[in-house]
Amino acid sequence: FRLRVLFDVRAAPRRRENGVIIQYGGQRAGLIVDELHGEYQTVIKPLGELFEHLQGISGSTILGTGTVALILDVPSLIGYVADSERARKVA
Repeated sequence: FRLRVLFDVRAAPRRRENGVIIQYGGQRAGLIVDELHGEYQTVIKPLGELFEHLQGISGSTILGTGTVALILDVPSLIGYVADSERARKVA
């Protein structure tokens, strides 16, 4: 599943796409992302009441560069992909 579709990113797609496999509760899904930045150890902060409605995002962190990074909510993304696949098979 392309994250740019889920999050309605309207910028021009990158020339090269990368795949990331996520797993939760015995289910796996492939996510297509624009860039890979590596692996970080972070302290995840909750988003707070103002951003509770955001689907697919579970928190945020501040990287060493001072940039804010959003943390993906893997269980909800897996559920979304599974629901999309079921709907596609029914149609």
